[in-house]
Amino acid sequence: MQIVIGEYSGYCPGVKRAVKILDGVINTSSDSKTVNKIYTYGEIIHNPKVVDSYIKKGVGIIKNSCLLNPCDTVVIRSHGVSPEIKNSFKNIGTNIVDATCPFVSKAHEIAKNLSSEEYFIILIGEKNHPEVNGIAGNIKTGFYTIVENEKELEDLDCKNKIAVLSQTTQTTENFNRICRKLIEMFSCEIRIFKTICKTTRLRQEEALRIASLNDVIIVVGGKNSANTKNLKELAASVQEKTYHVEDELELKKKWFRDTDNIAVISGASTPYTDLENVKKRIESFFSISDVYKKMQE
Repeated sequence: MQIVIGEYSGYCPGVKRAVKILDGVINTSSDSKTVNKIYTYGEIIHNPKVVDSYIKKGVGIIKNSCLLNPCDTVVIRSHGVSPEIKNSFKNIGTNIVDATCPFVSKAHEIAKNLSSEEYFIILIGEKNHPEVNGIAGNIKTGFYTIVENEKELEDLDCKNKIAVLSQTTQTTENFNRICRKLIEMFSCEIRIFKTICKTTRLRQEEALRIASLNDVIIVVGGKNSANTKNLKELAASVQEKTYHVEDELELKKKWFRDTDNIAVISGASTPYTDLENVKKRIESFFSISDVYKKMQE
């Protein structure tokens, strides 16, 4: 029996940066004589265990700026926020620490520039995802639509000029399908910006490759994580024995019966220690004699 952990698993650079920033704010606050409250606007990353660990350290989570005071510190989550929300922090006088992923910030900048040039923007992503809402906040009202798949383009009216942006964790396959459909539908100018981040693309490519080489795939990450759900769907399209868990306690021994090769991969918001714990848990399901028998077969 062989258990491998994906090469690109663990925190992505954007999440690693956000966590490091929040840790720095906490450490600075603990060294200060002044007691100020620390908040994140929404969950810093989409991982319940990580978020709970920060709550235990005294970090609050808010969804409304009216709860803030001038002496508080608010850390903007890795998914980013709209300019309107950021301005509401400034108006209160709250100390703002921006932990937005640089790839997401780039998508904000592109959206803002395209909106100023009066492009109608097709934003590919999950309609209620915080990253998508933040990007959309840079676009003039009425000059964009959010679509999750190519079928949602069917009711779109003809536009003078169109630009396409994407949530940074979208799958390349879905992005390409929607772009192809747009080109088929309209003869107007269409500018396409593939704002899927490089790390997401590498993880998706690895998920497909690793699923073809193993008997069972375990995808580790928050159930509320868009990129983790996408990885699960991609892997499952190749290997039906694909399971999504948040931690090792959700594993079931029956998943690994008659199995020789197992792969463990993760979403962008999963610490590497969670993957190691999953691997150890799988190993614990098999006695030494079980493993020896497998080696002799």
